[in-house]
Amino acid sequence: MPDFARMMDELFYSIIVLIAGVHWSLQEAVLMAGYTIKLVNQWLIENAFVPIIAHTNNSLSLAIGVVFVVALLVLGITYLLAAFIRLDGQSRAVPSCGIWRACCSSPSDRVSIRA
Repeated sequence: MPDFARMMDELFYSIIVLIAGVHWSLQEAVLMAGYTIKLVNQWLIENAFVPIIAHTNNSLSLAIGVVFVVALLVLGITYLLAAFIRLDGQSRAVPSCGIWRACCSSPSDRVSIRA
């Protein structure tokens, strides 16, 4: 019987060593995969994204400024038109300046725009 007990102890020891080895290998693989992902991410940031963003910023700075000025111009023109033309609830344009009211007092004289 002592040989059987020793064989069982060796079996348990071998199983524990096997489980520990598999665990250590998996842990090392996960750690190396994480470190590789970190290095690839850092390389992409330094060598791909930073130059692309800088180049795009340099090449589009004039265009963005022009688009911004045009957008503000369109906004200003629409605000200027809103001072003279009022849209009522029936979607027709009714000028709201005093000169229009003085010369065209009847509704039939007014110009209406249908949508």
